[in-house]
Amino acid sequence: MWDAMIIIGLLGTMVAIVGSITMGIKRNPIWKKWLAGAGLAFVLMIVGVENAPAPGEPGITPSNQAVRTVAQKPNDTYAVNLEKATVAKVVDGDTLAVNVAGEEKRVRLILVDTPESVHPDESRNNEYGKLASDYTASQIKAGQTIYLQKDVSDTDKYGRLLRYVWLEQPTDIEDEAEVRAKMYNAKLLLEGYAQIATYPPDVKYADIFTNFQREARESDKGLWGVEEEPAETVAAPPVTTPAPAPAPATVAPEPQPQVEPQTATVYVTNTGAKYHRDGCRYLSKSRIPMSLTDAKAAGYTPCKVCKP
Repeated sequence: MWDAMIIIGLLGTMVAIVGSITMGIKRNPIWKKWLAGAGLAFVLMIVGVENAPAPGEPGITPSNQAVRTVAQKPNDTYAVNLEKATVAKVVDGDTLAVNVAGEEKRVRLILVDTPESVHPDESRNNEYGKLASDYTASQIKAGQTIYLQKDVSDTDKYGRLLRYVWLEQPTDIEDEAEVRAKMYNAKLLLEGYAQIATYPPDVKYADIFTNFQREARESDKGLWGVEEEPAETVAAPPVTTPAPAPAPATVAPEPQPQVEPQTATVYVTNTGAKYHRDGCRYLSKSRIPMSLTDAKAAGYTPCKVCKP
């Protein structure tokens, strides 16, 4: 529509100017009306130019008016298309099953990682994973509407959509306050049920997510504040007094066997407060061997993941 207005305005302006000049040469007083017509046509053309869509951008019509799900502020220069989805179920702490455009798909929340709870290899599942899964299930319900935002990659090697999940439609995806209040990936970190996991190129929010994780850790939120179960104690065997011998002389009690000190080797990290089995995933960055006795004496507590 705006293109047609521009063409009509341009042609009208040209015709009116030519007519005005012609009438002026003939000294016909009607040339003033022709000039006024040129002015009106020029205004029409300017209106069309101002309202026409930019090159490569579709015009706003009733059929595509609702495509953009992020509201633009006046003079805003960005617009993000979010996928509207309906939750089918919570799979685990960082994975959802959703319906998008009538098709069910798995969504893996990016930039965060929760402990395993439903892995096919049972040895990788642990109590922390169940706690994280239960937390997500308490926050996101089947039938709930969510908004999915892509970073760079579309899917992972398992075919899951890689997305940021917004619980409410944001007005500014760059605003940290909006991310903190409305994005579930951020909420998992802030409440202490996930750790940041960076897999380039999907690292749009890496900096603020790092700050969110630090906040949760320093405040002992969620899994950071889970207290370890008290160490098991082994009851000492009862000491029996030998019966007196019939002779007047007393029989000295048999010496108790000495318990050998624990010599098992465990591993600690530079920054952690727990000791681990060899091969625990928390030893990926540092791995310092020491005896179990020394680890306990130094105040280290057992890891709940590898259960040394």
